Formats: sequence, structure tokens, C-alpha cells
Amino acid sequence: MNLKANNIDTVIVGGLAENFCVGYTAIDLANAGFKTIINKKSTRAISGVNEGIYEEIKEAGVIIIDSLEELSI
Repeated sequence: MNLKANNIDTVIVGGLAENFCVGYTAIDLANAGFKTIINKKSTRAISGVNEGIYEEIKEAGVIIIDSLEELSI
């Protein structure tokens, strides 16, 4: 699915490996121009795997929330 072709501008990301797969997906989405949000309630980090990614996530402009209740949808 092409997100831009479907007029999607915001993506909420969750899944396993917050500090690897989820983090890099969020960074890629933010760099592609999407408003990107990681919902911490829907993801978990893997211990010992790329703990430094959190700075990259923040630098990319990804928003990190604790749960969907923080959003006004």
C-alpha cells in the first residue's frame, strides 16, 4: 500500500523490538515526511539491542507516547 497515494500523513507504530525494527521503521517514516508516533504501550524493547537508537528516534522528530489515550482522535 502506498501511504502517500492514500493521503495518509500520520502513522502510529508499534510492535516487537522498539529499539530495532520499530525504531528504524519510525525513523524511515519520519524521514519520508510522515508525522510518526511510537505508542510505547504497543511495543517492547529487546534488552541489549541498539540502546542508542532512542536519540536517533528523537532527532528524526518521532513523537513517543505512553498510550493512545494521549491522542485526541
